[in-house]
Amino acid sequence: MKEISDKKITTNMAPSFNRILAVLGVSALLIATPVSANGCYSGGESWSDVGTNTEIFDAMDSVCDGFAGTFSSGEAKSVCSSFSSGNRVNWAVTNNQGNSQTLIASDCIAAMTIEINACSHGSLQQHGDFLYQDDPNAGSC
Repeated sequence: MKEISDKKITTNMAPSFNRILAVLGVSALLIATPVSANGCYSGGESWSDVGTNTEIFDAMDSVCDGFAGTFSSGEAKSVCSSFSSGNRVNWAVTNNQGNSQTLIASDCIAAMTIEINACSHGSLQQHGDFLYQDDPNAGSC
């Protein structure tokens, strides 16, 4: 009788354990992968048309420092950065959650860095509770 009981426990635990592993695996994937709102822009000015990597990342750091703080539900903040090339980048962050959210500068920098490195013409992407836009354009602000 004990043998049957042990088999039942083993049989019942295996699917539960597999389900837990599946949930953890999907959760890890969702945390590590940004959810696409619209994705990378396919045309227009590229990052290299706007400025050097140093100029772009310095501007992004400054923008993210300025964006840091509490956003009410649906609140958006935007800013434009002009570069010596005569071109610009339009930056924006929107809280698209149903309640107030706090944006930390380092989270903004991490999200924008991912987008700048992944999308040569800028992007509109969801990261966590915020929608980020980074858009290189011709002409100054």
